[in-house]
Amino acid sequence: MDAKGGRMRAGRDDPAERRVRPTSRADRSTDTSDSVRSRRRVLKSIAGIGAGGLGLGVATRRPESHGAENSTHEHGLDGVGEVGGSRSRERIHVGIHEGSDAGAVGRADRIESWIGPRFDVQNVFIPWDDGRYELDELFGRVLPGIWAAGRTPMLTWEPYLTSSPTPEDVLERITAGEYDAFLTEWAERMSAAIARANVRHPRVRTERPAAYVRLAHEANGNWYPWAPASGKGTPEEYASMWRYVRSRVERELEAGSLLAWTWAVNGVDVGPYTMEELYPGDAVVDRAGVDNYNWGTSQPWSRWRSPEELFAGPVARVREIVGNDVPIGVTEFASSSLTEEGYDVERKAAWIREAFGALDRAGIDMAVWFNRDRKTDWAVFDGERGTDRITGDRRRYEVYPAYKDGILARRR
Repeated sequence: MDAKGGRMRAGRDDPAERRVRPTSRADRSTDTSDSVRSRRRVLKSIAGIGAGGLGLGVATRRPESHGAENSTHEHGLDGVGEVGGSRSRERIHVGIHEGSDAGAVGRADRIESWIGPRFDVQNVFIPWDDGRYELDELFGRVLPGIWAAGRTPMLTWEPYLTSSPTPEDVLERITAGEYDAFLTEWAERMSAAIARANVRHPRVRTERPAAYVRLAHEANGNWYPWAPASGKGTPEEYASMWRYVRSRVERELEAGSLLAWTWAVNGVDVGPYTMEELYPGDAVVDRAGVDNYNWGTSQPWSRWRSPEELFAGPVARVREIVGNDVPIGVTEFASSSLTEEGYDVERKAAWIREAFGALDRAGIDMAVWFNRDRKTDWAVFDGERGTDRITGDRRRYEVYPAYKDGILARRR
């Protein structure tokens, strides 16, 4: 969504209002072979070794609310979720988006220094192009930095071009082979980067994927050129593109260079096509994700929405599509503090506390906070606003201790 000097950016516009559409289960691949099930078991969980960050001191402006004083550095939050009517122990892996440039790694380190526990996942948005800067930045700096910090990269791979306007028929062009050379180079460089980084270090659990690949996300919206409601494609062409890209990439990857392919949707369909119609099929989807935000009243079309409203229904709907064997995460979420009465940081803090409970109940296994102020104040660390202020590295940071507390409370 943002990047250094305007490069390595997603280029995305913030989405229009998400309205609810009736659901109709679409036809989808029913490949439930042993190999598919085995791969899902392998990719179902991750682990990582955290890196040290900067020491941060507290300059108290408001008291932190019921925070846990001590925590381990193990990854994952232990929460209880309800799946299929029964309660099961779920391990929520914590992720962050802090930009898409190499400097994002250090920014995530600073948040970790404040929280204590380490992030399992770090999301970056990457474009669809063979520009030297984009590829060199990704494979030479961004990925090595995330791995060195002990996190698993989530690569939100967007079919945006950086060298020319993105064509409206980009889906058809991809499956026609127009970008095969790019896909081959991308896969070869990914394989080489994984080998150089020695991602499968003995200290790291072998079931951790080298990276999550979140390809062409939020296609059930109308703000991206790969979304059929926005470009010239159809749901069938979108699903075909997804299968084609995975096949082309994995053809070039060396054995053992595991990627977890993640199909992520917007929490609400916007436009004529439903998320059910856009499912690429069981054979190619290792994980699923839901993106949803509380925009508050920051946009002319938006209103304050509770965490339960944002997560419960959409996650249940995605689970109906992908089945119970596929892990589901909330791959983007955040809240504005803007209400009808103006900015209310205490209300945002309450929303954050409620969100952790809603995520537990939804039975998801990953939650990735979008920590960049874009069009409104999403950040919980170093944003425009906060309910507290801390000092570190000779500067001050606005923070929301409710986010820290939500993580620490689940590490006890």
